[in-house]
Amino acid sequence: MAHQPVPREVVFNVLGYFIFFILLLLLGVFAMSLIGLDLPSAFGAVATTLGKWLLTLFMLLGRLEIFTVIGLFAPDAWRK
Repeated sequence: MAHQPVPREVVFNVLGYFIFFILLLLLGVFAMSLIGLDLPSAFGAVATTLGKWLLTLFMLLGRLEIFTVIGLFAPDAWRK
C-alpha cells in the first residue's frame, strides 16, 4: 500500500477473517442441505443471509454511533 509492504499481522488478520467467513458459509450450506434444500438454493440462501448479517452489523454501527457500540464491548464499561 502506497509503495509500502503490508505488515504480516494485517495479512494474517485478513486471511483469518476470510477463512472464517468461508467456513461459516460452508457450515451454513451443509446445515441448509440437511433440512432439504438443494445445493444451489442452500448456497444462495446462506450467502445472502451472511451478507445481510454483515450489513445489519454495519447498519447498527451507523445508527447507534460507533463509539456507543465500542463502549458495549469495552471491558471497563462492565466492571462497575
